[in-house]
Amino acid sequence: MEGRLRLTTYPRASRFWPRAIGRWLRAGGITAETSDLVRVARSRVEELEPDHPIRLAFEDNPESRLRASLSDAYLHPVELPHPPLEWGRVAATLGLRLAGEGQHPLSRSAVLHELCPESEDLDPWVKLQVLDDLMEMGSNPVLWLDKTGAPVELNLPAMPRPEGSATGRPPGPGEVLSLELEPAELLETWRDERHVNL
Repeated sequence: MEGRLRLTTYPRASRFWPRAIGRWLRAGGITAETSDLVRVARSRVEELEPDHPIRLAFEDNPESRLRASLSDAYLHPVELPHPPLEWGRVAATLGLRLAGEGQHPLSRSAVLHELCPESEDLDPWVKLQVLDDLMEMGSNPVLWLDKTGAPVELNLPAMPRPEGSATGRPPGPGEVLSLELEPAELLETWRDERHVNL
């Protein structure tokens, strides 16, 4: 069978704030069925201090403006985010290979090579994992997959999160990714935290 699969999915790390917003809204009794959802959700979020990360994330997200997108972003009943390496393993097992990416250019695997030329030879799935872990992908990946006819052999590293690792946690209030590190140091930090030799 011929064809190309287009898959849009959520990365694990970058969905932290939408999940936190969803918990805040639900704690106030708000559901996808709430009448006048956008106004009620905004009112609930405005109970927080103006510089609270949940409020800032809500106000900065264009999905907070419309009922359908607000419901999908924060109140979706089922969300099972997976790390990019897990997507890669599943695709390979099903005999699918990554043919392209359609998300925002700054969330594509190629951007890692632009930031860090040392990453040029890494598998695109590994690059997506690094982006998700270190920089929290800015947009949901849009993956184009082709059928290869047989399971694909991928040499992807095992990715258990080390206990106590800072990787995958959101930045605290006022905390941002350090700009003092060179891109190569960011990649090395990721390798060290994941105990991966690439």
